[in-house]
Amino acid sequence: MRALVFWCFSATEPKSVSDIAAEIGKSSQTVRYHVNALSELDLIISVDERKRRSRTELLYVRKAILSLDSGADGTPEYNRYRARGMALECRKMTREAENYYKILERERSVIAYSLIRKAHVRLSREQAAKLRVDIVNLYAEAANNQTPAEEGGIQVNFMMYMFPTTFQSRTWAAELGFDLGTEGDRDDEEIE
Repeated sequence: MRALVFWCFSATEPKSVSDIAAEIGKSSQTVRYHVNALSELDLIISVDERKRRSRTELLYVRKAILSLDSGADGTPEYNRYRARGMALECRKMTREAENYYKILERERSVIAYSLIRKAHVRLSREQAAKLRVDIVNLYAEAANNQTPAEEGGIQVNFMMYMFPTTFQSRTWAAELGFDLGTEGDRDDEEIE
């Protein structure tokens, strides 16, 4: 839950506890508990406040504009947290997609704000490394050239997913002499 709350905050657009609570469908008390913990860890910071009815709400942003992880040097524990974080993001993306498609049925112009492409491609190690760099640079360019809300900019999530297929991971595991197990299997072996 704490990771979900963290990723709901933007690095550039301040949000309140009640904004996040409404976004994820949890109580303000639950979100406030996690916001306090994230603030103590200095992962989110209070940058402003606003009056809402008779109360003053603090507004927070995520401290990092671009979040990178430990890459290949991550410990096994760190990698387990990475996988859990990815699962949380996927659940959040599913909710966002469901909401988006409901809007799209009524307002076709919002199509400009979405992109979904899934492809299985075969890349050399060099091609994959170049693709990673190109995508990170494209994201950084977009992050550096944002349109403010008062000029019509809206928030969109951008998440790129690039992993070897389950079939490929199983092949590598067999070559390395171990079994990945069956937890989390999908049927992408059929695609191969």
